[in-house]
Amino acid sequence: MKRLLCVFLSCVMLLCACTQVGEQSSTDEMSEASSNEDAPFNESAPEDISNETSQESEENTVKDYPTVTGTFVQLWAFSSYTVQQWETHFNHLKDVGIDTVIVQWTATTPYGQFKDCYYGTDLAAGNSTSDYVCYSSCIYRMFEAAKYTGTKIFLGLNISDEWWNYSALDTSWGVTQATLGVNMARELYDKYYSEYSESFAGWYWSWELYNQMGGDLAVTAAQFINLYMEGLTAIDPSLPLMLSPFITNQVSAGITEATWKKFFENASFREGDIFCCQDSVGAGHILLEQTDEYFAAMAKAVATEKGLVFWANNESFNSDYTPADLSRFISQMEITDKYVSGHVTFAYSHYYHPDKYPSYHQQYKDYYEDGKLG
Repeated sequence: MKRLLCVFLSCVMLLCACTQVGEQSSTDEMSEASSNEDAPFNESAPEDISNETSQESEENTVKDYPTVTGTFVQLWAFSSYTVQQWETHFNHLKDVGIDTVIVQWTATTPYGQFKDCYYGTDLAAGNSTSDYVCYSSCIYRMFEAAKYTGTKIFLGLNISDEWWNYSALDTSWGVTQATLGVNMARELYDKYYSEYSESFAGWYWSWELYNQMGGDLAVTAAQFINLYMEGLTAIDPSLPLMLSPFITNQVSAGITEATWKKFFENASFREGDIFCCQDSVGAGHILLEQTDEYFAAMAKAVATEKGLVFWANNESFNSDYTPADLSRFISQMEITDKYVSGHVTFAYSHYYHPDKYPSYHQQYKDYYEDGKLG
């Protein structure tokens, strides 16, 4: 019961996402989803990208204070975005040093069936729910905009909310989902990699692990992710895999370290794969003042896995799904910065972006430019 309570927030977020997906199926969007995503886009992409923007994308400004370079997105909120809207979105992100976008998932697959999908897939034929919806142009439009803005994209694969019931303990369920996820990866790679190789940064493993994996769960979780890594390596060994587990103070920092060490002993990570842990402060799973001890423990565990990259996923929201105060968010980065080599956030695109929250964007932009908060 404690473990289920710990993951409650993530369940709610996923259920909210699924609900919102259903609400996106308007007549216009359904018409858009049935179109050929590989046909020339009917709104011509801008021919002139300003020299100033191009120069900014080439600059690698080193700052002596922590900033985020990536953000997660959940595509239910962006399913109708045009290439131009994505380009505007990405350029706003670039204004604050964010050049990487992590798509949390590209399809929901309850019990191995497609419920919704954000690219044109052949895998759903004969294997979908009765309320299946496909937004076939969404990923294509993202990559088109990424090509013009120099944005890097990590593609999440499949996810389903029964994960919180089965976790990694049900082997047959895990094999079904992993097989489907790898098939999706092959399809996405064949569709987009050759044209958008400069923007195609890697894969995101959508299933969320946690530090409360007692007993054999750390081992079976490693076996589950290995099913994906084996398939992804066969597709293209040069593309890294990122995962973003969460932490809870229901277990100690010492147990956290031991849990992840056990997981790493059994997982087949490759050099360059990314362990990008949620700081879990926004979700309320740990207190801000506990962040240091937990990230110190995880840093020790990551050090046992040669070549594994350690990033922080600093949460820019509150437990009531409102934007976090900038001072708290910056404190999260400052604490974790001692242990990680990079910062991303869940999620600038949802909580600080000027599309919805221009005042938060301006505050963070001021901080990004000089390291000072208003």
